[in-house]
Amino acid sequence: MKDLNQSAGNQLTVIKQAVKKTLPLIDNLQAVMRKLNHKSCPDATTGLRVILHLHRTPVEQTADGIVFAAGTDEAFSLPMSKECADFLMAEVVSKFHVSKPEAIRNIVRYQWCRQQHKGLRGELGAFYTPPLLAELLKEMLQPTLDALHEPVVFDSSAGLGGILGAFDEYTVVAADVDAKIVAALGDMGYTNVHCGNSLKGVSRAAYGIEETANLVMVGNPPFSGASGCEMMNEADPSVATKDLGLSFLLAAAKLKPKAICMLHPLSYLSKPANFEQLKPLADNYKLLKGVIVSSADFEPSLGKTPFPVVAALYVPGSMTFADIGEFAFDIYEQRGSMMDTGKRLILNAIKTTDEFIRKYPPKKGMDQLSDIGIYQYNFRDANFVIAKGALSCSNTASSIPVRYHQLGLYSYINCFKRHFGTHFVFGNFSPLARQADFEDQDFVDSCIYDTIMNNQRLAPMNRTNQASFVLTKNLIQDARKKAAQYQGGGVNPHQAFVDFWANGTNPDALAPFFADYFSKLRDASLSVVPQPLHRIAGQQEAVAC
Repeated sequence: MKDLNQSAGNQLTVIKQAVKKTLPLIDNLQAVMRKLNHKSCPDATTGLRVILHLHRTPVEQTADGIVFAAGTDEAFSLPMSKECADFLMAEVVSKFHVSKPEAIRNIVRYQWCRQQHKGLRGELGAFYTPPLLAELLKEMLQPTLDALHEPVVFDSSAGLGGILGAFDEYTVVAADVDAKIVAALGDMGYTNVHCGNSLKGVSRAAYGIEETANLVMVGNPPFSGASGCEMMNEADPSVATKDLGLSFLLAAAKLKPKAICMLHPLSYLSKPANFEQLKPLADNYKLLKGVIVSSADFEPSLGKTPFPVVAALYVPGSMTFADIGEFAFDIYEQRGSMMDTGKRLILNAIKTTDEFIRKYPPKKGMDQLSDIGIYQYNFRDANFVIAKGALSCSNTASSIPVRYHQLGLYSYINCFKRHFGTHFVFGNFSPLARQADFEDQDFVDSCIYDTIMNNQRLAPMNRTNQASFVLTKNLIQDARKKAAQYQGGGVNPHQAFVDFWANGTNPDALAPFFADYFSKLRDASLSVVPQPLHRIAGQQEAVAC
């Protein structure tokens, strides 16, 4: 093929000649999106716009950018730098063609965000909306939509229309703060699109929505801390909070819609401090339906420490934190399709360590030193324990000193870290725990033994250390006595510890016990619907479980 960077006149001829040799973009779209989001591409979003217009031939490079449908009455010029145009002509235009633009749009609306650098996505707190979850929001809203005359569906953080795509049969309004993304929305066929900060100057008039319109709000707004965030710095005082997602909910309520159906972290409702910030919403809307899904459904990297996200439907009314505590949230899991597990989460039924195990460093006047040389890294929730909540011998500003009389409690935390496993429903809660179980000394001892056997890197617990508290506190002597007296079932935990201390063998002797214990604890923390239905989101289908 001749050099594509020759004069504009020859350029058009070359492109026409090359069409027959190019590959279908639809078959290579994922690779092309990755290429556009690579650092080698001068402008990723401009590249996105090029693939959205690639079906409009012929394509010509000019001094100002790239022209689609060149030489026709429908010619469209996309301005860009020469560097960007050279790159996109070489890497996209000269290599691919599009015969089904709608298919390209459908993939791009859901997958573009996923191809962006995960650090950028995390910084923005913005993650793509899976098609099944967009359909789930549609299902939840359908009775409301059916009851309204000419409803208007508005997404104030629309991205590329991942959610609005499920509402094509209705009048839709889209807004986004990113001017290039807004332009891409126009390329995808959306006509009522607005660019700007959806938290600033919040009003229906700002979006051309009549006060009498039957407005319905949808969305998957960004969720991240507001510190240093330009959007929050400009936000109306009435919607400003410590988290972008909370503010988007308040902004939605300020527009007085007939319903709000959004995806957001469950912690907005489950944590008192967050719920308090939602007072303007809670005073005017109530939660009608809540479906919990995993954060890993949005972003694979969140699968290591997944947390609960709720598809929440709010309708006019009011609610209190006590109401949320008694609300039964459906739990859905993605098993090829988005399925109702038949399990329900009721917040008031969740028992955690908050009631009896301290999770933050000591305040002034509290014990600052451990009498056994062991320190627990502070933790805010189960995910944090699993990811970072280790024991150490270092007394830092982030540590909790473990006194010998507290050893059973923090040994439980260590057992939780190693045996509980990741489970999205419980990720943002403090570690699950039943305080009554700690009245069973065999259970407490099992926690201590398992922790010592699996933390031999810590000198105070090391079996070769003659100054270990296991010896100085007579823990091993007591274990020998208890081993002889044990009458429980299964593995004798005391004997397992005695054997380990003597020989250093089988440190995982108690692992099966804890795996079973935590499995039963998870199940006991959820309620089960009699004869539950597995419902496939987006389809009118249900099968008995």
